Amino acid sequence: MGGRWSRSRLPLYADQSYLYTPVRLSHGDRERTVRALIDTGCSFCVIDSTFAIDSCGWDRAALAPLHTRAASGARVPVHSVELERVDFCGTTFIAVKCLVVDLKGKFLHYAPNFIIGENLLSAQPLCF
Repeated sequence: MGGRWSRSRLPLYADQSYLYTPVRLSHGDRERTVRALIDTGCSFCVIDSTFAIDSCGWDRAALAPLHTRAASGARVPVHSVELERVDFCGTTFIAVKCLVVDLKGKFLHYAPNFIIGENLLSAQPLCF
């Protein structure tokens, strides 16, 4: 029957044409609850670089460099981290790979601290 079902429901917020939900991010001794953007077109979760360093306590040197492809096909350098734990929709996800991107620098006050990508959304049925 696959996956754990959760009876707890979390708020789902619409803000213009975007959907948000609260998530708890844990890494080391730091734990933060943030309003996360739900993005079904994003392959991986994304965390804002400033938030990752200032609020989650990552050292810049600990960010793993990698490359991805832009829609144009150009190779784009990014960084990645592995969050120890992400909790949302009554489910705990362990060792979640996230891309680290300067969201606030590019999108200013419109940028979320965290984007929930397909690596979590497709993991199992979720209940909002």
